[in-house]
Amino acid sequence: MVRNILASDNVLSFFICAPKDGSGVVGLIIGQCGADRDYVFYLARSPAKRDKRSSFDDIEEDLVLDHAKQISRMLPGGMNILGIVVSHPEDVTSPLHPKVKSLLSNLCKTLDYNRFYGNAKKEMIILSFIPKPQKYICKEYNISNGTLQLADFKFTSKKLKWYRIDCALLIDELYYLDKEENKSSLEEHIKVSLKKQ
Repeated sequence: MVRNILASDNVLSFFICAPKDGSGVVGLIIGQCGADRDYVFYLARSPAKRDKRSSFDDIEEDLVLDHAKQISRMLPGGMNILGIVVSHPEDVTSPLHPKVKSLLSNLCKTLDYNRFYGNAKKEMIILSFIPKPQKYICKEYNISNGTLQLADFKFTSKKLKWYRIDCALLIDELYYLDKEENKSSLEEHIKVSLKKQ
């Protein structure tokens, strides 16, 4: 089954700011997975070192992975990093560029390393933009078996609707800690206090 992805027109500004020197730009696709389609609400450009890159192979993978960690920590519940976006003069998806393959594999490992980052899917999206003919190519890369398949990526001028659920828990109790317990983390203190209840 082909993966359907819908994005708002406002994410196109990512491609307008892309450099024209041929070195390429990498960013992260941020959105929400739905039952029948995925929704993209932002394309975050990953930082690069100040010195100029001469080729796509010179992209600093560590900076992109660190950027993914930082963004994942800031995202509200239900929002995830769905994949990467690449703006490059050549198509990096057919055949899959080794740098992109390495980046996707390490990105998946980085996001899986900490369960709080929220990504549980083993399929990552690659959105490739070729500036000269203004062409978009979107594919889904399965990390487990290394397969690529086309994905249906559409831009829409309509506003996308997001569901938001707020939840708050108020505990109006005092809990005292023993001197031996003060070396534990806050999470452990809360668990112990709730068990005493």
